[in-house]
Amino acid sequence: MSENGIFKIMATLDRRIIYLLIFILTLGPVLNPLGLPIAVTQETVTYYSYLQDLNEDDVIWAAWETGFSAWNELKAGIIATYREVIKSGAKMVVAYGTTEDNAVFQLVFGDPQQGIRGILSDDLEQYDYQYGRDYIVLGYVLVNEASTSSLARDLHSVVTTDYKGNSLDGTFWDDLQNAGDFTLIIDFSPGMQTNAMIRHWVMDYGVPMIEGAIGVNIPSLMPYISTGHLKAMLQSTRGCAELEYLAGVPGPGLTSMDAFTLIHYVIVAFIIMGNIGYFGWEKNSKQKTRTAVG
Repeated sequence: MSENGIFKIMATLDRRIIYLLIFILTLGPVLNPLGLPIAVTQETVTYYSYLQDLNEDDVIWAAWETGFSAWNELKAGIIATYREVIKSGAKMVVAYGTTEDNAVFQLVFGDPQQGIRGILSDDLEQYDYQYGRDYIVLGYVLVNEASTSSLARDLHSVVTTDYKGNSLDGTFWDDLQNAGDFTLIIDFSPGMQTNAMIRHWVMDYGVPMIEGAIGVNIPSLMPYISTGHLKAMLQSTRGCAELEYLAGVPGPGLTSMDAFTLIHYVIVAFIIMGNIGYFGWEKNSKQKTRTAVG
């Protein structure tokens, strides 16, 4: 094959070959994760440090505002975060911000009372983290800004039962009065009540808040990092993968990063190859034209 023929192939490679290779490189890490190295940002390090500082005396407000539209983007961070919470023994109050959250929560925590197992069921059993004693679920209470503000001021005036209608009397809920009684707010959200919690929980009561944000919300939430109202933020799938790396428990986030990394390498390689092919083919074509004319 002539040199010009090689350049032509490089410049006009069938796009179906590229699509097939990208498909293989996407599927491969899912079936067999590679564990490629990943750089960790300071934001994720700070986020992880807040989880590491938790202990049995702490109480967390866990805002579950992640419907299925945001689940795939944030699931790695959600799983890694609440695995650390369970290990710490910190108590947790779970509040939903979307009508889908009960199904999402059950995917992760299951429902021991109904025999439904979740992703973290083994961790719940290993660390003896029990419903009622260690965590409670209020259900869909983060309905709007008014409800978020009312909860911050007086928890018991808004909620007296859990998500199944069972009384919360006799649980650690009795010891909580307002937002100021919480050690930390953890929010995973596509932006439902995040700003309301910052205004009424963080600004009014000074509760530290860490965030797991979908990609489109990162620019709007980043100013809160600068002002200190948000202490740390996991930035989309990449940030969630970084948390998995720090926690030493690879999961869907690092698997996704394996695929992203390989695909980006391949795309860069094809760009370089295409440019070499194009300019080489063009140069040889011009030389042949001049020779024919001469």
